[in-house]
Amino acid sequence: MSPPPRLEEAWAAGQREWLALSGDSKLSTAEKSGHHIYVDRPDVAVRAVERVTSQAAR
Repeated sequence: MSPPPRLEEAWAAGQREWLALSGDSKLSTAEKSGHHIYVDRPDVAVRAVERVTSQAAR
């Protein structure tokens, strides 16, 4: 079941606000996933963790 469109719009606006807090941030989405991305799309979760850890290592 999909969330109502207004909720999706509000969620997306909030995500853009978080994104604007840093000049080095990136917003990624996990298509075909639910709330537990690490279960539904572990490939996306692993890439995100790898990206963050490589940035922290610099």
